[in-house]
Amino acid sequence: MSTSPEIRTLPVPDGLEGERVDAAIARMFGFSRTKAAELAAAGKVQVD
Repeated sequence: MSTSPEIRTLPVPDGLEGERVDAAIARMFGFSRTKAAELAAAGKVQVD
């Protein structure tokens, strides 16, 4: 039995516009920048 991946959706808060994706994700979700960069590199991050 596999579990579905957790999906989180958040608007970009004021003050984070123009930030690097890994830095913004780290701040928004409490991840390390390394983990955030790994998620982005693996295609696990969508920016609209």
